[in-house]
Amino acid sequence: MKSSFKIASNLSIFLCIYIGIFYHVIIEYQEAEYYSSFTVGAVRFALSLIQLTFTVLYIFYWFKLKLW
Repeated sequence: MKSSFKIASNLSIFLCIYIGIFYHVIIEYQEAEYYSSFTVGAVRFALSLIQLTFTVLYIFYWFKLKLW
């Protein structure tokens, strides 16, 4: 259970750094626009799906072990 939480947390940090490095951000009139190439977006999408898998796994363990 802790390993899935740790992996999801590390992926969150990695995704923030990845988006910060590879995405172009335009801020005008208090609005932000993000854009990137298809490959950068596809990699981010794949990493987000992996992160979602580990997050759902953590939630499953949390409910199964009744930790609330």
